[in-house]
Amino acid sequence: MADTAPRTLADRLREVRANAFVGRHDELAALRAALDTTAAAHPVFYVHGPGGIGKSSLLREFGRLAAVSGREVVEVDCRFLDGSPRDFEDVARPVLDVPGVVLLVDGLEHVQWLEVWLRERFLPRIAEHAVVVFAGRHAPDAEWRADPGWAELLRVLELRALPPTTSAELLSAKGVEPARQEAVMAFAGGNPLALSLAAAVDLGFERAWKPSADVVDALLSRLVGEVRTPERRHALEVSALLMATTEDLLSVALPGEDAPAMFAWLRGLPFIESGPRGLYPHDVVRRSLTADLVWRDQAAFHRVRASLATELLRKVRTASDAALMATAGDLVYVHRTEGRMDKFYVWAHPTAVLDDDLTPEDVPHVLRLAEEAEGPRSAAAAAHWIRRYPEAFRVYRDTEDGPVIGFSAWLALSEPVVEDIVADPVVAAAWEHSRGTAAPRAGEHIGIARFSVEPRCYQRTSPVLDLIQRRAMAEIFRTTSLVNSYIVMRDRDFWTAHLAFWDMHDIGTATVGDHAYHLYAHDWRQVPVEPWLEQTTNPARRQDDVLSRSTFDEALRNALRNWSDADALAANPLAHSTLVPPDTDDRATALRDALRRHLETLRAERQGAKAHAALTATYLVGNMTQEAASRRLNVPLSSYRRHLRTGLERFGDITWRALTHPDQ
Repeated sequence: MADTAPRTLADRLREVRANAFVGRHDELAALRAALDTTAAAHPVFYVHGPGGIGKSSLLREFGRLAAVSGREVVEVDCRFLDGSPRDFEDVARPVLDVPGVVLLVDGLEHVQWLEVWLRERFLPRIAEHAVVVFAGRHAPDAEWRADPGWAELLRVLELRALPPTTSAELLSAKGVEPARQEAVMAFAGGNPLALSLAAAVDLGFERAWKPSADVVDALLSRLVGEVRTPERRHALEVSALLMATTEDLLSVALPGEDAPAMFAWLRGLPFIESGPRGLYPHDVVRRSLTADLVWRDQAAFHRVRASLATELLRKVRTASDAALMATAGDLVYVHRTEGRMDKFYVWAHPTAVLDDDLTPEDVPHVLRLAEEAEGPRSAAAAAHWIRRYPEAFRVYRDTEDGPVIGFSAWLALSEPVVEDIVADPVVAAAWEHSRGTAAPRAGEHIGIARFSVEPRCYQRTSPVLDLIQRRAMAEIFRTTSLVNSYIVMRDRDFWTAHLAFWDMHDIGTATVGDHAYHLYAHDWRQVPVEPWLEQTTNPARRQDDVLSRSTFDEALRNALRNWSDADALAANPLAHSTLVPPDTDDRATALRDALRRHLETLRAERQGAKAHAALTATYLVGNMTQEAASRRLNVPLSSYRRHLRTGLERFGDITWRALTHPDQ
């Protein structure tokens, strides 16, 4: 007779959860193997990982598979135990009495003090062919591995973040369109809980999505749990801002607090990992803590970052050659939350690629890479500078004795030399600019990040480019005689917004062979390193006083060119000026709104309508070519260009007046 028992809500829950489960193929394969009584080598499993990483989901899925295979399944949720051995044994007793039972123990961190009793007193008594799976936030203590018996019979499974393909599969299952998945994945870092919460709460977001306060609050409560004191909360927030947290950096950021005690507490948290340079939280915890601090107390966020930047600048200036690149990376990292810097850095560990001195044996490889990436004329310029200043070059290798895969050069030049100017148009352009703005005096120099070459990933985000950028920043940070610095990049559209965040602005191009190279300059007499760092770590320090009219004009044109790019607009200097209210969260939208108001002022002027139309068609509607814009407006190209030129001039005057005289 057919089974006519009605389906319960529990049956439906199991079905929905099974259909939603993705990934964890290796872990499930190991657990399924334990169900084979003829070949099972591991009767006990210990699954661990931070909150939200999917431990409970894995246990439920394995429990379903075990039940399908005919096993009796007993589930224990440690949150609801009183923490005594007797209470645990009462609910888990079937695994002691009935052969083949599968016992699933979730939330072990809630009764972690039972770990020794479980190992020594409970588990040796489980019945034949039984399987026990523990799941908790903390890794098993060392005694499991020290005991040769348990080293053989226990299988430890550490759950890590989901890979991008699995994360995308999870989001697709929850109805998130592919075009919208990248922003969520960038925030969630492969954490299943973060992915699920973002999908459930924020399905209506646009490409510039950021997690809502509800998502962040839910994540912190699940990932971090209760933080009992403000001091501990502050320590967590500092760890989120630093690439690697040490006791001395904690003491700087938290003056008057017990830094050693805070460091020891952080070290014991399940979502904090230890590395050779300090402690660091899992990515989704880091992002959630930072987002919450920015939302809750933006002034404190900027204040802590500024104090850390000041201390890290001191460390860069006193660092040994061996520690320089890592320390410079730390200083760059504290700016991570501004301007979507993840687009320009992979935040690679400094040993991911070897930064090395140039040797004579490396020179042919360097010249070959230069020609491959930039052409023979650039290779000739590189050969010239290798002859003149070989010590200015750094080479990058995948391994200690591996071939050269990239190179860079930082040229520190105190005076123009005819031979150099003839050999290298980029250096000629830098000298021409410097003579007109901040020519070096006795004992001073200009610095040029002349080459950034890695053919396989040319001037795009990679571990090599991380090191190249760190090297340039380190040279800027630790010198006191630099008057002008120049960063040389080929792709203006990709780099302009990022370099503008660092107050480095496009001053023109130099052509080398078949390619035009953009030079981005900063005048260190006008804005020295300390105030420069302060304004980049704390946008509340307004940039109006340090924006010259020429710098302003460039920033305004950059804003128009990047009208639809929220990341570029957020990094634009104008987004951190008095054009935008200081407490604004969405600076890109606020800057667009301000510029639209000034465009309306232009349109209201006598004969301003045509200029307004030319600007709108060129920049605000798809960033058209001039030919396409003139066709759209149905005017001759010459007339369109006249209207556009007039519009740019008048729009610049109107916006500059609003910036410098906000009360008028």
